Amino acid sequence: MNQIIETKVHHVECKKNKYGRREIVENTIYRYKSIIDTKLKSRKWDNQDAETLLGCHLLNIMTNWACLNL
Repeated sequence: MNQIIETKVHHVECKKNKYGRREIVENTIYRYKSIIDTKLKSRKWDNQDAETLLGCHLLNIMTNWACLNL
């Protein structure tokens, strides 16, 4: 019984503090860095912007593909 109450309290605190969103963002950044790379290759800002957008687009495609194949 105590475990159920603790779990519910934990979920309420997570919602109140929006910790779930932070966890999702941190997980996404970890996936991006581990799959794409930890550093940008380009030196110019415009090229870095394009490189980041391309990396995010590829990550979204791979995530959607993985969800469809479950």
